[in-house]
Amino acid sequence: MRQKLAILILLSLLALAGCGGSGTDKADSGTDRAKERELKKKELELKEKELELEQRSSKESNPGNAGNTNTTETVKTNGSAPTKGCQPTNAVSFKKGTFSQTFKCRLSVKGSQHKYTLYAKAGQMFDIQFEATGAGFAPDAVYKIVNPDGVVKRDNEGENSGLQLDKSGKWTVTVDLSPTPTEPSVEYTITFTIGAPDGS
Repeated sequence: MRQKLAILILLSLLALAGCGGSGTDKADSGTDRAKERELKKKELELKEKELELEQRSSKESNPGNAGNTNTTETVKTNGSAPTKGCQPTNAVSFKKGTFSQTFKCRLSVKGSQHKYTLYAKAGQMFDIQFEATGAGFAPDAVYKIVNPDGVVKRDNEGENSGLQLDKSGKWTVTVDLSPTPTEPSVEYTITFTIGAPDGS
């Protein structure tokens, strides 16, 4: 009887040992799977970062241009400084040793306006060369010159003009569509030149 009990206990212990081993194997297998999942997750994250870096570098090498109804082309003249123009307000500036700046722009909406500002001294000569699309002697765009005090010095100009400045400070030139343009879209070219009192 005791031998039978001993055999039963021994068999029970062996069965338990077998179950325990199986559980351990399952646990190890579950741990391995969790590690594999974690590694795959990290690989995906790395690939996403690499893709993001490639997209950034692509954007930096080929930046897109924002849509604008007023198109612009900046032209260098007489060593003039490159400037973004044809926006609602544009600052005209000259690099050291230069004396003029040219803008080639388009007004495509009636009532739109381009404003150019520049700083100059009293006594300097201020010349504007202006050309706009239009029929005969009636250009589709005109400009006016305003001194730092807000006084209009030239109005509804549609061709070249020059004057000796009577005030130091910020001068303003605005370009508008003429009252009766012949075309819905107007192109114009304007060149600003600042010279010494003797015209040099």
